[in-house]
Amino acid sequence: MIDGDHLISQPGEVIYLSEIDGFEVLQRDEMLQGDPRPLGRIIGFSSNGAQDLLRIENSKGVFEAPFVSAFIVKIDFLERKIFVNFPSGLQD
Repeated sequence: MIDGDHLISQPGEVIYLSEIDGFEVLQRDEMLQGDPRPLGRIIGFSSNGAQDLLRIENSKGVFEAPFVSAFIVKIDFLERKIFVNFPSGLQD
């Protein structure tokens, strides 16, 4: 077992998934104006072999989404939020 204090990334490093557990996920469509749309909260992680997956829970249930840089707009560690730009239909 590794002490959790050792699983904290430094600025510029790849983050540990445990650092974003419980974060709120918000959809920010770069093409639309307005506030980001809440998608749910991260409740865990999975993998499909090629990439890590976020397990996101909302009032409709749980869905998984790839945790890849192409979809991540911003991670706000202070506010515990991740802003994403997922393709249409991903969370359905």
